[in-house]
Amino acid sequence: MNPPTNRVRVVLLTQAIGPLDYRLPAGMEAGPGCVVMVPLGPRKLPGVIWDDDVFGDEAVDASKLRPVLELVECPPLGQGLRRLVNWVADYYLTSHAAVLRMVLASSAAFTVSGTIIEYRRTGFEPARLTPQRAAALDALEGAQGLVRELAAEAGVSDAVIRGLIKAGAFEPVTISVDSPLPEPIADFGAPKLNDAQMVAADAMVTAVRSGGFDTFVLDGVTGSGKTETYFEAVAEAIRLGKQVLVLLPEIALTENFLRRFEHRFGTPPVLWHSSLKQSERRRAWRAIVSGDAQVVVGARSALFLPLPELGLIIVDDAGLEMNGDEMNVFWSLIPEPKERVDHLHPNVGFGIVEKRDDIAVSQFDQVVDLAHVLQQLRARTGHLDAVRHALEELRAELQSEGGDAHVVSLDVTTLGSIKSAVAHVETEVGSIDILVNNSGVSTTQRVQDVTEEEFDFTFNTNVKGSFFVAQEVGKRMLARAKGAAPGTYTGGRIINIASVLGLKVLPQVAPYAMSKAAVIQMTKALALEWGRFGINVNAICPGYISTEMNEHMWATEQGQKLVSMLPRKRVGHPHDLDALLVMLASAESSFINGAIISADDGFVL
Repeated sequence: MNPPTNRVRVVLLTQAIGPLDYRLPAGMEAGPGCVVMVPLGPRKLPGVIWDDDVFGDEAVDASKLRPVLELVECPPLGQGLRRLVNWVADYYLTSHAAVLRMVLASSAAFTVSGTIIEYRRTGFEPARLTPQRAAALDALEGAQGLVRELAAEAGVSDAVIRGLIKAGAFEPVTISVDSPLPEPIADFGAPKLNDAQMVAADAMVTAVRSGGFDTFVLDGVTGSGKTETYFEAVAEAIRLGKQVLVLLPEIALTENFLRRFEHRFGTPPVLWHSSLKQSERRRAWRAIVSGDAQVVVGARSALFLPLPELGLIIVDDAGLEMNGDEMNVFWSLIPEPKERVDHLHPNVGFGIVEKRDDIAVSQFDQVVDLAHVLQQLRARTGHLDAVRHALEELRAELQSEGGDAHVVSLDVTTLGSIKSAVAHVETEVGSIDILVNNSGVSTTQRVQDVTEEEFDFTFNTNVKGSFFVAQEVGKRMLARAKGAAPGTYTGGRIINIASVLGLKVLPQVAPYAMSKAAVIQMTKALALEWGRFGINVNAICPGYISTEMNEHMWATEQGQKLVSMLPRKRVGHPHDLDALLVMLASAESSFINGAIISADDGFVL
């Protein structure tokens, strides 16, 4: 049956629900790509009208369709961008909603008002000054933002900030968020390039002028002028009225790049990352979607921004540590550049420049997030697929209840994967303040039967993996503590998951017990060195906990023997660790550092 002309299929921005059919009310004209507000039960939710042929032709009876409530005043998502969303959702076996949340990553998409209310200090100090209020006033001197932004910056609850507003310590400020952004000037600070740089620059400028697809790799040592060279391609795109997207691996580490950009073009670029205030995100998103933002600098997720006049993409320093075998498998998964780009951005011509310091590779022309592809490759084993599926379901559940969550794959035995995953988290979510560091595998055999492969398997995951994850996150906490990296620092929490077998040895699990004892000593070492920087490192030693991975074992003869050894003849459950974990993650645990806490029902007594 052919659906009526007023029937539309809407992808809601909640992953717990698939696309739903609605009807357009009389007088409303809207088609694929339009952002709308629709009813779902008693709630009003945002969504995007999608192409009819993507999800099949099964249709709900027209009499049961609820009407679209309103058409959001923002430009529709173009066909090329919708095809990108389709491709990514299909390739990564995820929902369209998950991808659309990156496209419409700002509430600006659903907001018409050009003003917003922020708050700033008045200089008045209330008579009733609790420690939390005093700390907030000290931390927020000269700051301005929404209530939740100020609370996050000060490390206090929203209620503390609202109390200070009511007491007169903060005043409202109405600011415009739609004021025009300054435009970069193509010839503002044009440098004098040497002959080799000019050859490369001319080739890229010519490609930008042609408007077709082309790729380039700039290979050179640090300081050889790669950035200044590809800036000439950026300048040409600006002259032609095209938008430029610069993808950086770590948006938090871009201060030097921003200074160089402003020196060259007379004004900073438009930034897109997770640490922007709401007003800044709204202003940036509106400028991007209208085409007014000519140069956008962001993390790799910025590729999903609705850039209507995209003419050039720069992938800057997008290297990833991979061994030879991983590299070969990686290349086997990637289609030819032209084919892939036709999938992602049809009818849009652009060049790609990747800047590499370490290697010269003629094929490095991917826009694809290299780390993510590698992680997906490694996740294509049976149980990892199941784990990721479970995590995706949990994420959908959290998001359906108004929360936010992200799933990031990594291999803790590979340093490059760790670095990539941590960078991905910090660019997409923000600075990591709490790390629950849990990686563990085990084998069962007598000491005399342990092979080198089994030993390495256990220690690479349990010890090496735990250490380098803690190190990578800890280095970033240290940088914020010392003021060497942007972001508010209120202290860090690292909670290592060891085991009671690090304290009490049982037969036939020697490598596992040794590895968890190493995690315990690692915890004490990190606590000793990092405690003075406000980073508290503690360890939980769980006893025997029933999980989906091991629940079948407790009914076996071996499992029953083990249960009989436990003090109260019972195993624990994950929720038995909740209170302890929350306590160690909270600000109230500031005096607990280097502690090794057993949660084992008394097993080690």
